[in-house]
Amino acid sequence: MSSLKTPQVLELDPPTELIFRGPFNEIVTTSLKLTNPTNEKVGFKVKTTAPKQYCVRPNSGIIESHDEQQVSVVMLQPLEDIPLADRMKHKFMVQSMCVDDSISPDILDDAMRKADKKKLMDSKLKCSFVEEDIAEQPSSSKADTISASSFESSEHVLAPDNKSSEASLDNTPVTTITPSEQPTAGSTPGHNTGREGNLESEHVESELRLLRDRAKKLNEENKTLKTETDRLRQQFLTQSTTVNKPNRVATPPSSNFAVTPFNAFALLLIFIALVMGYIIGSSSSA
Repeated sequence: MSSLKTPQVLELDPPTELIFRGPFNEIVTTSLKLTNPTNEKVGFKVKTTAPKQYCVRPNSGIIESHDEQQVSVVMLQPLEDIPLADRMKHKFMVQSMCVDDSISPDILDDAMRKADKKKLMDSKLKCSFVEEDIAEQPSSSKADTISASSFESSEHVLAPDNKSSEASLDNTPVTTITPSEQPTAGSTPGHNTGREGNLESEHVESELRLLRDRAKKLNEENKTLKTETDRLRQQFLTQSTTVNKPNRVATPPSSNFAVTPFNAFALLLIFIALVMGYIIGSSSSA
């Protein structure tokens, strides 16, 4: 029998669903506002079933009493690069717990990992992708069957349905962005938070645009290297075939007679013998 968990004290906006609006051929960002209406500090952590496809900033932190935190969620890949079956499984979870002054943001992750599971509060959000007023909604039947016990059994796993867990939650800290400063007296908190959230989103989009450009260049370099490797392999095979063929180059026939000092001397003796024979023959005739 599962134990009862503490209900979520943070107020989420949106409460149950993150909506990404197109066009999806470029970086798309949505936001999540976390509000702490209590008289205590609340630490939070944002997890996802697809950590390679989303960037969450900040993905953890501490929200002061009666304060709020704006969280940016950025889709790193174009929507057409994500299979439809995978999109339907994309989920986010906001995990939180009340903390005291002894817990700082630096040790929050470790404190939440070691905390009593009964003290942890969580809220789950599904994802929707909207382009030209047409929403690609995930299956509600699967989205509603996420078991809270799946989070309790493994801090890193989020089960999208009753089958075995298929994706790990993002538990790796990302680059921390300093939380928005407290609004000054006489200013409008909602207005300042919205403006700071927009500036933060623009900064994140700029960084991710650079990262995607670098990834594109690396892909091009990889293709070039692959082409060069194939060319060198083909060249090597051609050279190996040529070396293994028998040498059929015609060579001139070697001479049966080589002029050497010994041969020249023998010829000279033969010539002298012939001359002397001729002289002797002539003398005998006379």
